[in-house]
Amino acid sequence: MLRQPVQLASLIVFAGLPLFYMWALGGMHLISMGLAGAMISVAAFSGMFVSQDIIFNRVWTKFQDVMVASPVKPLAYLLGIAFSNVVSVGFAIIPYSTLLILQGKLNPGNAASVLTPILICYLSNLMLGFFLGTVVNDVKTGNSLGNILLLAMVYLPPVYYPITSLPEPLRLIALIIPTVSAAQIVNNALNMPTAIKEYVSIGWMILLVSTIILALLTVKKIRWREK
Repeated sequence: MLRQPVQLASLIVFAGLPLFYMWALGGMHLISMGLAGAMISVAAFSGMFVSQDIIFNRVWTKFQDVMVASPVKPLAYLLGIAFSNVVSVGFAIIPYSTLLILQGKLNPGNAASVLTPILICYLSNLMLGFFLGTVVNDVKTGNSLGNILLLAMVYLPPVYYPITSLPEPLRLIALIIPTVSAAQIVNNALNMPTAIKEYVSIGWMILLVSTIILALLTVKKIRWREK
């Protein structure tokens, strides 16, 4: 963050870009939902882009080889990357959480209910980023694949817009996406009028299960030393 503050700025801008289109297309009545979606997007971006860091360190700069030759353990290395991104997430969601506070949506009473699913969403995408960083060996491929997945997980599904906009048969299918599940939990905690309370328990289950499954895949596929 200190050496490359532009990365933090780009994270905030890309997460907030749909808010501009809401304003331009007359969707300001959904701005609170859009702000919540931006916070979830920040978590998804930060978790997913870990794959690029791992591929870059492992394949391009060979920095991971330095770690292998040191007393650093694989778990400590991964936890260090994970924690550094948590710091970035915390700073990046400040503008959007501040606006939600000014709107009266976010307050001390519901802060934990809002931030906890966002943190778990980050962990789910972090595990996916770790997995991709382990199985992909080309930096450009990792970048492209990460961007495509983010498009499918953040911009296309109902993260910034209400899930009620989808036909009912598609809603449960959309809930399988962790970012959508997180959005439903957060929207319910913020008392959004379009939130569906019946989806909250399903969302929690999907968030937790996806995080556990991706963590197991990462542990199984992790390569500390190149073969």
